[in-house]
Amino acid sequence: MQNSCFECSPPVFLIMNIPIFMMKHIQIIIRGLKHNSGNRFRTFFMAKQLGLSGTVREDHEKLIIQAEGPEEKLMELIWYFEREHPKHILEVADKPMEFFDEFMIL
Repeated sequence: MQNSCFECSPPVFLIMNIPIFMMKHIQIIIRGLKHNSGNRFRTFFMAKQLGLSGTVREDHEKLIIQAEGPEEKLMELIWYFEREHPKHILEVADKPMEFFDEFMIL
């Protein structure tokens, strides 16, 4: 008789009730934006709505976003920027997880 044992199963680590293996970290850079035009705050509120963690900062006419969360939510964030800033250069790159606790404006 085979004995099923919960303790014998490998542990599944959760972040925001999502298994860690389903989480991703991306960096989004948007070039050509006007400095101090509310982009950091719009990014912050959009990321919070989507339940993402990470950071946003401005640096010489570009917005740099580090975002972590489920892939489908990260895609929604990318689509938001593609709609809001269609004429700006958008760069997206996968990065190693940093396990941010929340989304912050730097």
